[in-house]
Amino acid sequence: MDGQGLYTHKKRYAYKIDNGQYGVLMINVPRLMNEMVIETHKGGQIVYEDKGDKSLVDLLTKRFDPKKRYSSKAKQIFNNLNMLSNIPKHKSSGKTNLIGGMIYYTEPEDLMKRLTLLTGTRKAGNTNIALRNEVWEKLVHLLKLGVITKTEYDMYVKNI
Repeated sequence: MDGQGLYTHKKRYAYKIDNGQYGVLMINVPRLMNEMVIETHKGGQIVYEDKGDKSLVDLLTKRFDPKKRYSSKAKQIFNNLNMLSNIPKHKSSGKTNLIGGMIYYTEPEDLMKRLTLLTGTRKAGNTNIALRNEVWEKLVHLLKLGVITKTEYDMYVKNI
């Protein structure tokens, strides 16, 4: 074999910023370090922006520390970035375990399919609070990712 495979990203650095690059995204590193704001670009356009914290910076720039308690906000942003970045899931990385019991969606389309299933279950009469919370969580993610509009978000929320 010629030593070249389809997978070109070094596994060791799969979930780290490399010169501002994170998968197919470019991250504004000075803004992340100075303001704790994650600003990502794809094709010259801002595709995601959110206020982070120190544990998010650690997640994106350092090796995983299983003893460290990462904030829920950092985990949420990490999950969003991985959906947008097209980085394949690395089962050997401890960072993938941060998602915990959540199902990891690699594509926004998968998230939309899950939302459709959940809202259908709600319409069928399931009033489980955990189900309602998962619907709300998926809606927030989709809105932040720009997959749904504020009007669509409000329509879903009204029907939860």
